[in-house]
Amino acid sequence: MRKPVTNSTAGNDEVKEEEELEPVSSKVNTIPTLMVAIDVQGRILSFNKACEQTTGYSFNELRGREVWDLFLSSEEREQFKAICSQLLAGNSSEYHYESDWITKEGSHRRITWSHTVLLGRENRVEGIISTGMDITASQSSDLELKQLQLLSLVTMKIRQSLQIEEILKTTVTEVRNFLQADRVLIYRLWSDGRGSGVTEAIAPGWEAILGKTFEPEVFPEDYRKLYAAGRVRAINDVENADICPCLVAFLQQFGVKAKIVVPILLKDNLWGLLVAHQCVQSRQWLSFEIELLKQLADQLSIALAQAEYQEHLEELVAQRTAELTRILEHLQQEMSERKRAEEVVYHREQEFKALVENSPDLIARFDRQFRHIYVNPSVERITGIPKQRFIGKTNQELGMPEELVTCWHKALTNVLATGREQTIEFDFPGSNGIQSFQSRIVPEFTQDGSVGRLLSVTHDITQRKQAEEELRQSEARFRELAQREALLNQLASQIRRSLDLNTILETAVHEIRNLLQIDRCFFLWYRPNREPPVWEVVQESKTSLFPSLIGYCVPITTFGPLTIRVFNKEITRVDSARALTDPVERKFFFSIGYTALLALPIHTTYGEVGVVSCGHSGGSRPWQDSEVELLRAVADQLAIAIDQAHLLEQSRTATAKATQQATQLEKTLAELQQAQIQLVQSEKMSSLGQLVAGIAHEINNPVSFIYGNLNYLNNYIEDLLNLVERYQTDAPQPSPEIHALAKEIDIDFIREDLPKLLRSMRIGSERISKIVRSLQNFSRLDEAEIKWVDIHEGIDNSLLLLAHRFKTKQSSYPDIEVIKDYGDLPKVQCYPGQLNQVFMNILSNAIDAIEEYNKTRSPEDREKQLSRIWISTEVLPDCNQVAILIGDNGPGMTQEVCHRLFDPFFTTKPVGQGTGLGMSASYQIVVHKHQGQVQCISAPGYGTVFLIYIPIEQSK
Repeated sequence: MRKPVTNSTAGNDEVKEEEELEPVSSKVNTIPTLMVAIDVQGRILSFNKACEQTTGYSFNELRGREVWDLFLSSEEREQFKAICSQLLAGNSSEYHYESDWITKEGSHRRITWSHTVLLGRENRVEGIISTGMDITASQSSDLELKQLQLLSLVTMKIRQSLQIEEILKTTVTEVRNFLQADRVLIYRLWSDGRGSGVTEAIAPGWEAILGKTFEPEVFPEDYRKLYAAGRVRAINDVENADICPCLVAFLQQFGVKAKIVVPILLKDNLWGLLVAHQCVQSRQWLSFEIELLKQLADQLSIALAQAEYQEHLEELVAQRTAELTRILEHLQQEMSERKRAEEVVYHREQEFKALVENSPDLIARFDRQFRHIYVNPSVERITGIPKQRFIGKTNQELGMPEELVTCWHKALTNVLATGREQTIEFDFPGSNGIQSFQSRIVPEFTQDGSVGRLLSVTHDITQRKQAEEELRQSEARFRELAQREALLNQLASQIRRSLDLNTILETAVHEIRNLLQIDRCFFLWYRPNREPPVWEVVQESKTSLFPSLIGYCVPITTFGPLTIRVFNKEITRVDSARALTDPVERKFFFSIGYTALLALPIHTTYGEVGVVSCGHSGGSRPWQDSEVELLRAVADQLAIAIDQAHLLEQSRTATAKATQQATQLEKTLAELQQAQIQLVQSEKMSSLGQLVAGIAHEINNPVSFIYGNLNYLNNYIEDLLNLVERYQTDAPQPSPEIHALAKEIDIDFIREDLPKLLRSMRIGSERISKIVRSLQNFSRLDEAEIKWVDIHEGIDNSLLLLAHRFKTKQSSYPDIEVIKDYGDLPKVQCYPGQLNQVFMNILSNAIDAIEEYNKTRSPEDREKQLSRIWISTEVLPDCNQVAILIGDNGPGMTQEVCHRLFDPFFTTKPVGQGTGLGMSASYQIVVHKHQGQVQCISAPGYGTVFLIYIPIEQSK
């Protein structure tokens, strides 16, 4: 605590405060805890190094500024001001709470604070010292815990209460607190199409939806069908979402910026919707938040079903109550029957008492001090303690186990304090051994509504727990069998897919080690032809702590008795190397660092001997019988694989004799495939060329007629306008009718606008004519004769026909920019239609690649690197060729794809979007038809470049 201020003036007070805080600041800067000191106006007096590191602000930046204007959100700012007001008013000397601090960079840090008043002279409050700790790192694990607690709370509420209003209210309240949403409500949908909010939890300042009824247009029938089918809708930004305008207007009416909608189903019918609203700003909903709401909606469906069933029971009870009322009225009228009624009541009490006394469950009553005031005879059977010893004593006084005493005391205290029933489960070492029990504790209320006594019913659930444990063990066994079958199926599949023995052995040792969770797994071959004979390690799977032993040879003498067991087809099973008695065997184990070993021999039909060795180095490792059986099955599969590998070797020898014939057949097949590709492409492009030529012809006729008459139309209009001007000159005072008509049609505007209109029509006609010429050029794709043509014209025609694809359909994607760098090319002798096909295929593929690439890139990357296609041409005089380069800055391709790019029927596009014939046909056109070359240069992330070389003149 600092000394009291003695200076008389306010200015001197501040100087004195800073001087007195100097030694304090120098000390608090050395501690890792966050520490802030403020005066009574909330101005910062001290701000230690830990605070500077956490917030990014320096003390010099903040000195004298009010703390609540810097780090807190608007909601928490008011809360902190209220806390400071209480402390400064002397209502409290200390306060603890958590809050979010906004750093200089805009990120949020979760801080737990302890606020203490700062006293001066005469114990006057002169400020507040706050110490805090950054607990942001613990929030992620707390989030999962809070999610589980929320589910548990709603589930418990459903179990403990049949009041559906209470369950719904608890759900929306806890969900809003968990999500920190501005509004969470449950929207009830009625059979007539209307809906209303039935319960709601809402942040201050927002309009409530609770109790309001809305017309069917808010939720159209299509939306209801989707939600009835289980659809979940998460909208991060309402203004940009694809939803109907009436729903957008409805949401904006209540300030909604983002929302989650989860259906609540009752007997497969849509009962209502669980809705979370974010009103302050748009919000990116997280997958675990959506999943949580789905789980809560399922729990609400259960609660609704229970409530419906409860309502049915209440109707039955009401009917029964009405019958009893009539009976009671009858009994009241018949005074002579009163005695009989009393006897009936007495007998019923005796029956109830007999039921309690003979119940197999332990039934007990407690007073407010948790002393037993009644226990039924079952207590002696369960605990082995006479029931008389229980009366007047607590569980602790009875000498019950400490864990059980704590559990019961906590539950009884909770029921006594809340007046709500509670269910607990516990284990008890009774007369029949350890047994599991479930107790339901309910309060007994007095006339004034307070809890007077507590009643518990304890049921033996040992058999249920045992059944659950047996089920768990059964699941574990089935899981183990499934893993075993998966491994065997994988090995079998590997054998079917590949007869490469090394691949099969590698797969086997890797999967065995992963399944058994061991340190090493080897496969060794016995090499009898070595001198001396050895065991050779051919495959291994190991942890990173061990060096590789592949190729390592171990003399058989080092193995000791292990070799003999392998030759005798015996399994070696050692749970602990310390239990071995043979010195050679012990030496071998400790030389390789093994503490446990499981080895299975493999004998093939060709006389080869191998062994699968599973080693463990972390202490004893009891091998299970199921693991041994698994390795037996694996060994059988490996033996089959080895035999098949030998058969494969034999078949290869036989196959070599037919290789020459197969090669010839493959060559013939390749030629037939190329012919097929050319035929398909030729027919396709011929049909396309005829179609395009027909379209161009049909468009050209009316356009030519329009364009040809524009000059005449221009002359006629000029003559008419001159005539009108002459009339205005000769008859400046027209009749009222003509004057009114001229004013109505705005003759001055017509005289000015008609020439502009004619120019626009002329430009449009010329544009259509240009497109028609491009279509006519493209229609030459089926021309078979060789011609001298302008290569640039063919490229420009292809670009014109693809111009619509350079404009992206989505506003968030930039357009594709085409950069042309044409050289001075002579006319080239070629098949123009086929070359146009090559340009069209390469440009189309480039556009497809860029469009797919843009879908995977962020908006920042798309703005930083714009999409481009560049085309350049030049003459190569040394080889009498022209070179054409077409490149893009798309995603690029791997070398594997580049090598297969020109193969027939190879495509990287999804099924239905590519035939795999375009690039193959382009290769045939350039290389075979024009004696040219085509190359593809690409790498992932660096785009793609195609280089095309065409001779200027074709050889004879």
